[in-house]
Amino acid sequence: MEATKPFTLDEAQFDQSTYLGRVRHFLKAVNPLTLLYTKADVDKATALIASWKDNGSKCPEGVTDADLWAARDVRDAVVHPDTGEPIPMVFRMSAFVPVNIPVAGGMVLAKATAPQLFWQGVNQSYNSGFNYANRNATVDVKTSELAMSFGLAVTVACGSAFLGGKLAARIAANPAVGSTTKSIVSRVVPWFAVAAAGSFNALAMRYKEAIDGVEVRDHTGEVRGVSKKAGVNVLTQVVATRVVLPIPIILLPPFISDLVRAVGPVGRAIAASAGLGLAADLAVVAACLWVALPLAIAIFPQTASIGASSLEPEFRDLVGSDGVPVATFTCNKGL
Repeated sequence: MEATKPFTLDEAQFDQSTYLGRVRHFLKAVNPLTLLYTKADVDKATALIASWKDNGSKCPEGVTDADLWAARDVRDAVVHPDTGEPIPMVFRMSAFVPVNIPVAGGMVLAKATAPQLFWQGVNQSYNSGFNYANRNATVDVKTSELAMSFGLAVTVACGSAFLGGKLAARIAANPAVGSTTKSIVSRVVPWFAVAAAGSFNALAMRYKEAIDGVEVRDHTGEVRGVSKKAGVNVLTQVVATRVVLPIPIILLPPFISDLVRAVGPVGRAIAASAGLGLAADLAVVAACLWVALPLAIAIFPQTASIGASSLEPEFRDLVGSDGVPVATFTCNKGL
């Protein structure tokens, strides 16, 4: 049995320098049971962590490291790391999968242009709220800027879906294109549209992190200033996850559904019932979504580390409060 790591607020429970450690970290974050946490649960967890601090960063009597990690899980599932305020329930990481199951199902199953545009609009509207709620909140965003970003994000999403649908239809109608190519194109185009829209959505909702910069901290946890280069770095990582995330959500389900239908008895049962076929397709989408989210967002740590040499000149040759030269800075990447 794995020993419990000594509790700390300076780093995550699992090693964030490894992909497996980040996956384990985010698997806990996407647990939908955390949506059941109440304000009383958060207050209790916060008080327990405070008692650890008051005790000289040592476990109080009768409290174990496991208890403290569990308390931190409760707090982190609800509270934004920058603002210290609760994240709206529907935009928490643990709500992403339940909310997106019907949305992803709609995008995968929609064939005509109008339904595709509708589901793209719904998807990007939710993504806009999610991106904003889980942003690096050390950057101020005006309401007018937020409204403009939202409008651009949804417009580009619908435009990508519309143009992608037209392209797929044109290829499907071309007699010179083989059936295998047509099948592949019909499934790749929705992924491309979602990836492009998701990437632009992240940029539209969080572009000020690159323009105004984000707060960076040294190894002692002290804020040492605001860096535009750090903002560009974290935004690039966020966009990369938006490209990867739709692959198992949009690209894989149709192929998996075909494999399910190829199984004799199962395929015949699905063919005989439209309702069973729809249920099977949604089950495949839900399974892919649940697996995809932690795997995609674990590509990069939530707390980004950036070498001093990669930041602006004013961040080089700094010394921490402990007298140690600052070689690496960190900032909240967001989700």
